[in-house]
Amino acid sequence: MTYIASHKLAGVPWVGSGRGQIEGIQCQAMQDGWFFDDVILRLRDADGFWNCGCSIKSFSVFGKRGAPRDFVESIWKEWRNTS
Repeated sequence: MTYIASHKLAGVPWVGSGRGQIEGIQCQAMQDGWFFDDVILRLRDADGFWNCGCSIKSFSVFGKRGAPRDFVESIWKEWRNTS
């Protein structure tokens, strides 16, 4: 989170977004309809605005068997969400 916030405060494009400028950071956004909701970034580039849902963990999520079931379910719900 610190890395993302430092890009916002410094006005430096975030490489993780394809070099988009971070316009806003929202935390815990499930109440707004996000499934993958730890942090929602509002980004801008020459083509316009878009949002990016991010999951931030303080522990290792992926193991030898891949991602945990609840992680996989939430990312698929987000991908299929049309709202």
